[in-house]
Amino acid sequence: MNKRKIIAVWAEDEKGLIGKDNGLPWKKPEDLKHFKETTINKTIVMGSKTFEGLGKKALPERTTIVLSKDLDYQADNVIICNSITEALNITNDDLYIVGGKAIYKAFTPNLTNLIKTEIKGSYEGDTYIDDIFDYSKYELEYSKELSKDAIAKYYKRLL
Repeated sequence: MNKRKIIAVWAEDEKGLIGKDNGLPWKKPEDLKHFKETTINKTIVMGSKTFEGLGKKALPERTTIVLSKDLDYQADNVIICNSITEALNITNDDLYIVGGKAIYKAFTPNLTNLIKTEIKGSYEGDTYIDDIFDYSKYELEYSKELSKDAIAKYYKRLL
């Protein structure tokens, strides 16, 4: 029986920028296509700020878990959890952690895999990935060039 995976998925520019106003700092169709292909028919986990940056709408064809410290937080068509433990216990399926920064950081002890997209260039924004992930704990399993603008890297945890 395969072990469940907890996978962080994100894109960053050359300076580690990942966000702007709770959304993406760039509009890259290939990045969005890659994200969709990676998460379609999967369970994704995001923080309430990231969810609100999507207009408080669940992404189609995905089970969406939204983490919020607000015990009264409400939204349609998503599962609201108030803790990491609660989110981890919702399903035994793989979980795709899709942001924001605080959510990535909170799930770090549980991560088994990383999927990182490198966006060439420097953009304007307000949220950086910093040194949340210790890449020495992961090995590069898969690398695919999405376009001349982006490259996806898939890391799995070293056993």
